[in-house]
Amino acid sequence: MRALPGEAGVALAGSAIIGAGAVLAVALTPVEYAPPGAMFWPAAVLSASLLAIPLMRGVLEGLYGLLHAENLVLVAIIYWVLLDLLQGAYPLDELGRDDVIAALETVAIFAMFIPLGRLAPTLGAPKPIARAARADLPTQNAFIAVCICFVLCISSFGIPTSFDPARMIDGLLQPRFGAPWSRGDLGGWEAFIDHLAYFGYVLPAATVLVATRAKARWADPRVWISILFTAIVCAFLAQSGGRRIIGMMLGSGLLLWMILKERFSIVRAAVVAGGAIGVLSLLQFILLIRNVGLEGFLSGDVDLDDYEFAGQFHVDDNFLRLAQIVHYFPDVVEYVGWKQIYYVLVRPIPRALWPDKPIDAGFSLPGLVGKSDVSLSSSIIGELHASYGLAAVAIGALLLGWAAASWTTLLRERNENARVLYCLGLMVFFVGMRSMQEIVLMTYAVLAWTAVSLVTSKKTAAATPAARDDSEEPCEPS
Repeated sequence: MRALPGEAGVALAGSAIIGAGAVLAVALTPVEYAPPGAMFWPAAVLSASLLAIPLMRGVLEGLYGLLHAENLVLVAIIYWVLLDLLQGAYPLDELGRDDVIAALETVAIFAMFIPLGRLAPTLGAPKPIARAARADLPTQNAFIAVCICFVLCISSFGIPTSFDPARMIDGLLQPRFGAPWSRGDLGGWEAFIDHLAYFGYVLPAATVLVATRAKARWADPRVWISILFTAIVCAFLAQSGGRRIIGMMLGSGLLLWMILKERFSIVRAAVVAGGAIGVLSLLQFILLIRNVGLEGFLSGDVDLDDYEFAGQFHVDDNFLRLAQIVHYFPDVVEYVGWKQIYYVLVRPIPRALWPDKPIDAGFSLPGLVGKSDVSLSSSIIGELHASYGLAAVAIGALLLGWAAASWTTLLRERNENARVLYCLGLMVFFVGMRSMQEIVLMTYAVLAWTAVSLVTSKKTAAATPAARDDSEEPCEPS
């Protein structure tokens, strides 16, 4: 499917605006760039240019245009890379001014090529996902799907504890890596058990589906059971300290609630905005307690006055690490070539089946910057730059933009289950901006819901041809 003329115009105009924003951002970079907050205006100008395409699509197509997957990728760049500069989260005294400018230019090049990926013919969703998108899940079957996902997910925490409730509750109170289900970086056969957790990632969106399809809405007991299951799973997944996981889960639920509404009013916009702020606040709380555990927090082991990121929505120091990668590659360290991409592609293969599977992407960022016993992220932009420089950044952006445009074709499906899959995929693109690995790992959630919805929908077809237990038809965003 080729891009429509209007879509091509938006892509080209948006790319040009981002380029102009980058030129202005570089011009606004102060001589005294290092103090916290000094880079606010360059980051603000570049961020505003990234929002040009979502705004143009919103004006031309309404809510449907705003929900394009490419839009969320552009917003993700602001969140994962530029937000720290906007907040003045840390000083940049580890960097030279040339490194800061080069990092801004690298971000801009990546962002400019994202919309251009839409100009290539799109393929649509893979066939199994497209088939699942057309599956009809009445309330009872959607609830059964929720129960299946809950049981499979909770098993990843129950099996290591022999389903002992006392041990499971105690594990919830422990710091990250202190629970019985925690393991090291290099897993063995137990990694298969870990994969069951991906079924839990879909629960918030699946709960919204149950609530939407139930006749009694929120008064239906199946809705509240689904909410309880979602809360339990969120608690276990939050214990590991993985904020992006909770963000992905709750974000997909919020997006689905927005999409399934017939009209997007100001009140609903305020609810979604408030929900997003609530999710960000929850992620801050997870960051606060993850090294001491809930038990340590309740016992007063956390001193809020010493909290490094008080008053900020801390993400990662991705801009700092991106600038360091730009500095080191290729002047100090040779590009790693395909090692980074190869490392990501073989990530799904269990190490138990391939003991000699690569353990890194061909370089160690902590080692380059003189740190140990830490993991550092630089966003997908940094990983691409470490591979083959700006050429890899541009090509990677084109491919990501093309994949996002292909996923957006799923938005045209009128089935509610298509909306569930679409929102899960949107969050894959959003969280995937943090790292190539995240794209692979978060895609497991989409595959998990694809499998479960196909199984439960087959039961529907076999059990009764009478379709739904409510009369509401899926709606097209307006």
